Amino acid sequence: MYPVPPNGAKFAVRDWHRAADCTAGTDAVATGCVRLADGGSDDPLVHLDGGMRWPFGTHTTQLYTATVLYPGTIVLLGELDKYVPVSSKRFSGVESSARGLKATVRGQAGEVVHITALRPKGEAWVVVRADVRVGADGTGQLQV
Repeated sequence: MYPVPPNGAKFAVRDWHRAADCTAGTDAVATGCVRLADGGSDDPLVHLDGGMRWPFGTHTTQLYTATVLYPGTIVLLGELDKYVPVSSKRFSGVESSARGLKATVRGQAGEVVHITALRPKGEAWVVVRADVRVGADGTGQLQV
């Protein structure tokens, strides 16, 4: 990973094909939206298995995202319906703290971008959803 996560980091890991929906206001781990992992040999980020079969059984695939969780800080998961949920072409100026999450979102004028984040609540991570409408200048502002 780049940049290298801090020692002892925890990750929110999402199996793109098999994870449950991330519903606003719910506990992300308890509902199966994400699972937590530390990436160690006893708790790997990815569990390799048979994967998902494509039509006609010609291919299998596994696609995971791993997001570093910073304790007490809202974490951007991005656009969960995209293969690449967070991209520097889509998101810039990302600022995350315990108070909120801000970012500039780029896209086509009038496009509505569906964004998911995780907010810490005690030991749990609660799903936060936001829709950002891209303006005529090709940008919109995320603020949760």
